[in-house]
Amino acid sequence: MVTTPIFYVNGSPHIGHLYSALVADALARWHRMLGASTLFVTGTDEHGLKIQEAAKGKGKTPAQFCDEVSEEFRSLMVQADISNDQFIRTTEERHKKAVHALWKLLEDRGYIYKGKYEGWYCVSDEAFLTPVQVADGTATIKPSDTAGPWQLLTTWRIEQPGVDKQGNPCKVSLESGHVVEWVVEENYKFKLSAFQKPLLRWLENTDQGGSVIPRVRANELFGLLRERELQDLSISRIGSRIKWGIPVPSDDGHTIYVWLDALTNYLTAAGFPWDGEASAAMSVPPSSAWPADYHIIGKDIIRFHTIYWIAFLMAAELPLPKKIVAHAHWTVNRHKMSKSLGNVVTPNEIIGKYGLDPVRYFLLRDGGMVDDGDFSHETLVSKLNNDLADTLGNLFARLTAPSLNPAGLVPACGDLTADDQAFVDRMQRLPDRVSEHYTNVEFGPGISAIFEILYDANKYLQDNEPWKLRKTDPRRCETVLYVALEAARLSALLLQPIMPRSAAKMLDMLGVAADERSAQALTYGRQPGAKLVKEILFTKVK
Repeated sequence: MVTTPIFYVNGSPHIGHLYSALVADALARWHRMLGASTLFVTGTDEHGLKIQEAAKGKGKTPAQFCDEVSEEFRSLMVQADISNDQFIRTTEERHKKAVHALWKLLEDRGYIYKGKYEGWYCVSDEAFLTPVQVADGTATIKPSDTAGPWQLLTTWRIEQPGVDKQGNPCKVSLESGHVVEWVVEENYKFKLSAFQKPLLRWLENTDQGGSVIPRVRANELFGLLRERELQDLSISRIGSRIKWGIPVPSDDGHTIYVWLDALTNYLTAAGFPWDGEASAAMSVPPSSAWPADYHIIGKDIIRFHTIYWIAFLMAAELPLPKKIVAHAHWTVNRHKMSKSLGNVVTPNEIIGKYGLDPVRYFLLRDGGMVDDGDFSHETLVSKLNNDLADTLGNLFARLTAPSLNPAGLVPACGDLTADDQAFVDRMQRLPDRVSEHYTNVEFGPGISAIFEILYDANKYLQDNEPWKLRKTDPRRCETVLYVALEAARLSALLLQPIMPRSAAKMLDMLGVAADERSAQALTYGRQPGAKLVKEILFTKVK
């Protein structure tokens, strides 16, 4: 089971949303190539005060507002060739049932109680904050100035003074820079404090933090849990204040906290509650996809997934996800994306301008797990022209050219020279190298490994000059073509999760049958005789 974060519908999709979806999509496609039965889930998060206020500002009901924006995300999944099996919305009835079932499990096990919350709340982040997580909004704060492990989770810098709706200076979140407000209200609380040690043990006992990727995020969590005591978490808001949400079971005067609601979507997609209703004896049926193999998220929501979500599951005695992958963000020309700066890059814009697979390739190759990726039109054009048109496109154009191979068939391979064998050896190591990278959600290094072979294949042709051998040594010419064609085939197979449409076209050009495109075909030594077809893969952009 592979999941994206469900995307909050307070705004239209941008490349950060697309990147999360692409990472999860490439991962799901790779595991399907390996023969694994894979459930891939994405969707939209649609409740909370922020949505309620955004809808009001647009003169729409929350339901109308959510329907419109959710459809934008659903359309993006189709446009970007995202292979999700489910698109879940938190406004669905099946999700409400799952949320109520999880609440009942937590309540029955004694982890929910009614109390009074008095403290900071950030509407923009839908998050309750402790005093160490907020700062005077009139100050300029750098990451190095912040004290405490909560602030290690982001690299936010407050550059603009925080002001409230009346324009008065106020407190802001150290994690996001968004304005916070002081809240005093009665609500339901979850005994998060009971899970300090269990959460530490979870991190310590999973291959030294291997359940959280990349390792730097796991180290941040270790620091947080070792240095600061967890406080019990408010998991409801007064219903008169937040009407747009799922009511607390048996107490509709309270609305369930949006993050408990949203995180439960992963269980909803896996069919929870499996016996129709929550019970102390509940167990996960063998047919269920739960627990998730990979939660793909952005680094800004790691706290909710690795502390709150894991604690909820521990309290409910449900299996924990195997890996939580918190990727970095995207900047634009080294600046944070911002509506006020007018530099938000939309998927529609770049896919329409450059095509889908060049965009998929660029984002998956240049996106960061630890460091933020940086988007610029110039860099994307350079990657398209140099990598896709020149390196990849040129190789396939040469190998399928009738002038070089008049028969239009994969030739037989003759005796290999020492240089041939050295190239073949590098080729044979490629699938394992890429498999390790892909499985560890390292798509940039995996793609780089493929392109090393593609660069080598072009150099191999340049060094051996088969266009001359065609006349002087036809048998040697066929051997050179065969070796280079195998490099092209293995590369195309491994690029399927990254550029599915272009990879399919490449494999069609090489005459690779549909039943020869799984991971089992990732071995050197294809039988000769398949028909080759010449087509243009990529054209340069000026």
